[in-house]
Amino acid sequence: MMDQRIEEAIAAVLGPGGPDRIRQAAGAHLGLPDALMEALRKDGANVRGPFPTRPWPSSRWLVVHTPLISGPRDARFQTDIQISKIVPAFLIVHSFEIPFRHPEAVSPRLSGESWQAFTRSQFALHEEVVRVLASEGLTEVTLGDAMRCRPVGSAKVVNPLDGLVSIERLLFADCLEALEPDGCPTE
Repeated sequence: MMDQRIEEAIAAVLGPGGPDRIRQAAGAHLGLPDALMEALRKDGANVRGPFPTRPWPSSRWLVVHTPLISGPRDARFQTDIQISKIVPAFLIVHSFEIPFRHPEAVSPRLSGESWQAFTRSQFALHEEVVRVLASEGLTEVTLGDAMRCRPVGSAKVVNPLDGLVSIERLLFADCLEALEPDGCPTE
């Protein structure tokens, strides 16, 4: 079961005042806590963000981990940290990309993403992010919960899938086009 604050925020976004709630939240400026930035600097992580640089219902940072192997066969690992401005919640998604040479391959690189870490450095970062952000009163939304869907009801959600919208879009994106007239975010 999800945190009550998250359930209430979902209901508010899908309710009659949803666009106003998104517009109000999007104007807030959000940064990573100093304790987390200090830990990232100690590890020598390359932190990019916050994105987007214009008003949006969430802010996100991309942490690029040191490659495990350097050169033409490098394996790349990243961690995406998103913090919602609509509700005190965050989402962590880990990803990887490695060279993939096989006669049946349709792409020269193999990639994937998960809420579970692929490397020890991603795992350590995940633990530190959860520790620091939880101490600041934020709740982690797992990728599994983020992908769960809710009925749209009478809300004017952009591109619902069979009348449903993901919790990720509700809490971390502008699913109602309250900010962009064409619904196309630009970073």
